[in-house]
This record gives sequence, C-alpha cells and structure tokens, in this order.
Amino acid sequence: MQNISNYIKKHIHDNGPITFSEYMDAVLYDKKFGYYTTNKQKKINVFYDYFTSPQVHPAFSLLISVLLQNINFLLNKKKIRILEEGAGEGILARDISKYINCIYDKNSKIFTYDASDKISTDSFWKIKNTNNIIPKKYDIYLSNELIDSFPVHRFRIRSNKIKEIFVGIKNNQLTELELPSSNNEINKRISPLISTLPEGYTGEVCNEYNSWAKRISMLVPSGVIISIDYGYEKNQFYNPSRKKGLLRCYDQNTVNQNPFLKPGKQDITSHVDFTSVNEELNKLGINKIFDISQYEFLKNLGIENLITDLQNKYKNNKINKKVYKQNLNAIYMLTNPNGLGKFRVLLHSTKDLYDILNKNEDKIFKKNKDIQCPIITTSNEYINFLSIPKKDNNMIENKTWKEIFDL
Repeated sequence: MQNISNYIKKHIHDNGPITFSEYMDAVLYDKKFGYYTTNKQKKINVFYDYFTSPQVHPAFSLLISVLLQNINFLLNKKKIRILEEGAGEGILARDISKYINCIYDKNSKIFTYDASDKISTDSFWKIKNTNNIIPKKYDIYLSNELIDSFPVHRFRIRSNKIKEIFVGIKNNQLTELELPSSNNEINKRISPLISTLPEGYTGEVCNEYNSWAKRISMLVPSGVIISIDYGYEKNQFYNPSRKKGLLRCYDQNTVNQNPFLKPGKQDITSHVDFTSVNEELNKLGINKIFDISQYEFLKNLGIENLITDLQNKYKNNKINKKVYKQNLNAIYMLTNPNGLGKFRVLLHSTKDLYDILNKNEDKIFKKNKDIQCPIITTSNEYINFLSIPKKDNNMIENKTWKEIFDL
C-alpha cells in the first residue's frame, strides 16, 4: 500500500462506498499520502501547481497590515491578537508581522500574530497545527484561500431528483457512484433549485461552513473576521449553464475537473458559496461589513501609491529595469480583474463592533501615504514572473486564472 489510491480502495472494499467529501479529505490531508502532507514533507514548492497572493508580491501583506492598523484605530485596543488559519508556509504571517508593527511607531508591539495550518510546517514562520491550538481569544481572524480547501459533497440531477455522488470501485479503479441523497445539507440547499437545473447537472455542497463559523465564534468573541477567497453568491454558484460544477484540480499550473486523475498528486478545491458562508456567520451574530473584489480592496488601501513609488525608484535609478518590471508585473497579477483581482475580500464583525465599523468604512480604507513599495528581487520566496518561460507565463495568467472561474 504505497499510495493514497490503494489505501482508499482497501477502505472501500472493507467498508463500502465513501462520500466525495471523505475522498477529498483523504487525498489532500492523509498523514502519509495526502497532497499537502507529502508536498510539505518533501519541501516541494506548490507554486508548480498553483500560487497565492502572498507568494506574488509583499505589497499584498503590506496593505493588509494597513487595514489591520486602520481597524485598530477604530477599536482603540491596547493589544490586538491576530490568528491566521490556513497559513501554509507562513509567507503572509511573516510579512504582516514584519510590516504591521513598523508602519506606525506609536503602535509598536501592539499586535501579536499566531498562524496555524491543518498540516503544520515552519518554512517562513512558526506554524501551529490547527488541531493543536490552545484555545485563546483573538481580536482578528484572517484567512486567505482557506475556505476553498474545505472538502465538499457532490451531487447530480437525474430525472429531477438529487443523487449524491459517492466514490466506489469499478474494474479496480476509483469511480463515481450515484445514490439517492440522504444528506440534509444537500437536500436543503438544492431542493428549491431543482426546477432550474438541467438533467445531469453536477454541483458541490460544503458542510464545513457551519463548524468553521462556530469555531470562529469561539475564537473571536469580540472582533473582526477577514476572509479572502474565490467563489460566488448562491444565484451564480449554481448557474445552470455550468453543468460540470465548480470543482477544480490543479497539477503543474494546469486545470482539470477529474479528481481521480492523480489522487494525492494534484490539488483539489471548490469555489466558495459566499451566501451560505454569510448565513452561517449571521446565525452566530457575526455580520458582514463589506464584500469587494481583491482589485477594489487593494486599490482602496493605496496600491496605486505603491506603484507610483515603484516608478519613482526606477526613474531615480534606485532600481534597474529588470527589477522594476518584475515588481510591476507582480503587482499587476495581484490586481488583474481576470485573475487574483477577481477574488473576494470579506470583512465581518461581531455584533458589539458592527456599528462603529459599518459607519466608518472610509476610515477602514484610510490610505497610508508614507509607506513605500517593498521591492522583490530574484528569490524563492516570491514568484519571479520574468523567469518563467513565455509559454508558461501565458498558461498561468491567461489559462489557469481564467479557467478557475470559467472552466
């Protein structure tokens, strides 16, 4: 039993079919053979399968630091405890920790930063295992591309009825198995939509939002929640024209929708149903302040000022043309409205802080005109798009990020 595929086959042979959610959890997080586990054990840079905003340019982390400072000015707390979950290798944690206490001298050491991940590693920051975190109370909860990694259940419409997709075995190969749905969450979300969905329509339902929201309510009894991810509101999430659903598999910067292609060797994600996320948080008294695109978010916090500073550095011969282009290209990737710029940034707060934050959105987005654009050079810490062959660069920018939404 040298791979996750054989492990799952044996489990199904002994116990019967498993839900797709159980399959997804195993191929991603199994302690021996899971995608994230084996990548981190081998120190593989998963940029070869995908990349995230913190890996692109530190301007992302710098402007989040400005946001955190602005929130603190409104809350006026002497100490702010931050928890980032789904922290990965810790690039975002390291960079925010570096910037946040030096943006304003008078706020020095007000912030403390904890980071956790389901599969812990210490590449750039001390990452704690999410399951082993000692319960603490935090003021700010932050996640970047965490929610899309939650395992999902899958369903298919057959003759106006809901079938849940399980994972079984046929000819010694893992395969889909359609059975009548007894999943309460699937039935609750999809039953009202059956008449609008075509025959054979395939979709996803995530049951994890409820437990995630409850976890947040315990960790943040009074504070704010910042979530950055990709997805849709419910009316677009179950779009009848998208018959194959929103499950995506990533392998070496290519996208497919076959989760059985390379079990344990490719990443699997699903878009976020933001309507359901908001509903679960609202049930616990956590309300939305704003929901905007990453492009709008970074623009509102002053990324154009950083670009101007970058241009001035180049004009004044403080950086050469290659460094200038590398940084400019990276910032473009963060804000590209057809790529990372299309991601959503949501801010929620507990009831006690809602009024002050909701009435002062202009102060939340107050720009800090004194900060300078951080400069990256050739480094393994950030992606150097200038070093990527043109063919691959086109594939990443024009194919992968377009297909993540439109495939």
